[in-house]
Amino acid sequence: MKKTALIVAGLLTTMSCIAASQDATEILNASGVQGGLVVVIGCNSPELLARLHAGGSYVVHGLDRDLEKVAAAREYLLEKKLYGSVTVSQWEGTHLPFVDGVVNLVVISSKLNVPRDEVLRVLAPNGVAVKLNSAT
Repeated sequence: MKKTALIVAGLLTTMSCIAASQDATEILNASGVQGGLVVVIGCNSPELLARLHAGGSYVVHGLDRDLEKVAAAREYLLEKKLYGSVTVSQWEGTHLPFVDGVVNLVVISSKLNVPRDEVLRVLAPNGVAVKLNSAT
């Protein structure tokens, strides 16, 4: 497991940057999150969205500004019979569509600029934000 940076972003929240080549299991292990809501910003890899579902302990929601990427991810997830537990939607790019403190894991998997305060707003206590290296 290759961590390139670790920033403590509050008492109970960490933000780290890890290699994009890591698979979903490594991302989940590195985060320490044991279940709950996972938000993936950037639908470049529908396979990553599917693998983050990890046997049902996680509900995964992908966000992307690009409607074509959203459509392709939905199609992939429907083919894999995962759509419902794993969903995707178009994102306007500033406000994350979640109430405060509800997201257990945020994975930033694209070059989309996500306001740090917005990520921290949606994270649950002990929630973690991970930025994949390819997203820098």
